[in-house]
Amino acid sequence: FDTTFNNQGLVNIDAGTLQFNGGGTLAAAGILAADAGTTVNFSNSYTIADASKLTGAGSYQISGGTVSLSGSVAASNLLITGGITAGTHTFTAGATWNAGTMNSAGTTTNAAGSTFVIATGADHDFNQRSIVNNGVVNWQQGRLRSGTGVTVTNNNIWNDTNSGTAALNNDYGGATLVFTNAAGGTYNKTGAGTTRFLVPLTNNGNFNLGAGTTQIHAGGTF
Repeated sequence: FDTTFNNQGLVNIDAGTLQFNGGGTLAAAGILAADAGTTVNFSNSYTIADASKLTGAGSYQISGGTVSLSGSVAASNLLITGGITAGTHTFTAGATWNAGTMNSAGTTTNAAGSTFVIATGADHDFNQRSIVNNGVVNWQQGRLRSGTGVTVTNNNIWNDTNSGTAALNNDYGGATLVFTNAAGGTYNKTGAGTTRFLVPLTNNGNFNLGAGTTQIHAGGTF
């Protein structure tokens, strides 16, 4: 669809790929139902309202524009490969962040029972955005870059499996980002590489260093 596609009803994707090149909206009553083996591609700016539904075993891909997600996002195969992921939202069925940014005001929450994967060696930028993990984060590769006084809070499991050099930094400036491993949180470093905390690190939980090197450059509190 190279024109605007606004959906207030039900769209069934039974085969192939449905690509929104012209942007549009998914209203609160709107449903996209993608069968296994199909793909829905948001390649231009799109607004997905709270209470709308992304259902099915198919793949939902954010690849361009600014895609604003609000409320609970239950897509079982959500892949972020480009564009800007915006809005305040909670991933309840996981997501994989390969490329693109989250440079916009708001909070991204990974729900209990959900797995959020940070993959590929690309920079993963989230200026102005706080991240809260209540499930499992698998940080596999890439730098995490932010600024503007936001926070990253781990309330459950954060697995650092980086095999190369990875860093969490405040490249965007402003008040410094703080990474907090909260009470009840567990940070597991199992990758053989070097992880550099270039922002303050606050640890109130378990910090397990099983492999590699961890460098704490900006202070903090244990």
